Amino acid sequence: MHAGRGRRPVGRFPLTRFSIRAILITTLAVTGCTRLPAADVKRIQQAHQAYSAGRYSQSQQLVTPVIAQYPTQPDVAEALYVRGLAWLKTGKTDSARADFEAALRVADREDLIPLLHAQLGNLDYEAARYQSAIAHYRRADSDLPARPPSDRVLKRYAEALQRIGRFDEAKRVQARLLLRFPQSQTATQVRQTGSWAKDYYTIQCGVYTKPDAARRAAADLSKRGVNASAWREERNGLVRHIVRSGRYQTHAEASQALAAVRRVVPDAFIVP
Repeated sequence: MHAGRGRRPVGRFPLTRFSIRAILITTLAVTGCTRLPAADVKRIQQAHQAYSAGRYSQSQQLVTPVIAQYPTQPDVAEALYVRGLAWLKTGKTDSARADFEAALRVADREDLIPLLHAQLGNLDYEAARYQSAIAHYRRADSDLPARPPSDRVLKRYAEALQRIGRFDEAKRVQARLLLRFPQSQTATQVRQTGSWAKDYYTIQCGVYTKPDAARRAAADLSKRGVNASAWREERNGLVRHIVRSGRYQTHAEASQALAAVRRVVPDAFIVP
């Protein structure tokens, strides 16, 4: 790869995680005149500016001729990237995916490649294609900028692993998140859920301060067709008694069971 040589800064570059409204800002540099004509470099810069100003259609129009003229040129990856972001903002996820994948085929920049993998990982996560999401997140992991919201990418990475039952690997990703971003809000969220030491999903049906109340609730649910039990849990010095139902290896299995549980407990939810 040749990232960083002969390039001049063009400002800041967003990584849009469309479903959770998180923006990853990282400074990128374009090739300048070394591999693309100056006029096309300027069009890419203008496309960034239009995107940042919310003019997504204009952003796409600016880079589309560059993409058409130089489809295999490594520096066109940046044009594909910004057009893909604009597609995301207008809800065209299939078009965004096509642009990110095309960019990844030609990109040779160490600052851009992890962003493309992170974007594709997010798209796969949203589509419940967790195996593919994990593969992209793994490629992005160590090369993302060392500042938030890269931590949110790692959180999603861990969640994707959990959702296919790979809890031990998920814990290792969470540990890296806590090490790299100890003070972030995402780290706080992970600490709150990180106390879950089990290697399965379950469905939470209620929380009680008294053990007898939890046991009575679990027995009542069992009579109503929900196989439930009471668990004692201590967190931050506080003891709670939690009623849960079932053990599921994957999130998909837990989701399937949740519909039946919610017919009896409307506010039941999956843990973790």
